[in-house]
Amino acid sequence: MVASLRKSDSIAEQALGAFLDEHFYETLHKRDAGFEYERVHDRKRQLKGMDVIVNYHGNRIVIDEKSALHWINRNLRTFSFELSSLQSGHRDPVPGWLYNANAETNRYLLMWVKTWDIQTGQLKEIPLGEMVPENFKEVECVLVERSKVQRYLSRCGWNEDLLMKRAEEIRRHPDNRQLRRTSNSLIRFAFSENLKERPVNVLIERDVLKAIALHVYTVTNAGIVSVS
Repeated sequence: MVASLRKSDSIAEQALGAFLDEHFYETLHKRDAGFEYERVHDRKRQLKGMDVIVNYHGNRIVIDEKSALHWINRNLRTFSFELSSLQSGHRDPVPGWLYNANAETNRYLLMWVKTWDIQTGQLKEIPLGEMVPENFKEVECVLVERSKVQRYLSRCGWNEDLLMKRAEEIRRHPDNRQLRRTSNSLIRFAFSENLKERPVNVLIERDVLKAIALHVYTVTNAGIVSVS
């Protein structure tokens, strides 16, 4: 079951990557020859938070693509950032991608996705294992600096140490729902007990992420249709 879910996730991620290459990154390259990109395919570099490497006029940008593929067409108002998870070969939870010291990421491309039925043109949630690039109707992409997300949390009173302590508390007391709330209504926690990795995430409001972003793009099969 777990293996089949991972395969489905991988198929959907590859389809989304192909969609982005054709309609997002290639559009940016055509608009500016100084924008060059490479999609990373080897697992070793991907585990370091490297999905796409951009050379922008001599500046190296490492992008980790994050998408809410399990919440397609839901118009989510938040995005989840992983604080810790269980991984094979480790007895204790390991740091999630937001604070993973081994990650080389300096930008996140956060994505909210809409899919459609290719035949009817109507919005439809496509099973992840059946997804192809043409199924993506619209993707809202928020390009944000990793460090800026961390600084935002710190300004809200949640530095790395406090976040990790709260993640540990949530694991120890999964039934205590109060631990998943904070005094700041824009920040809360989630614990996905149904997943094998059992990640603890911190959720940040979508509008906040757009406010601190470098750019917000709307991407369709016509390319980048809006940018702010």
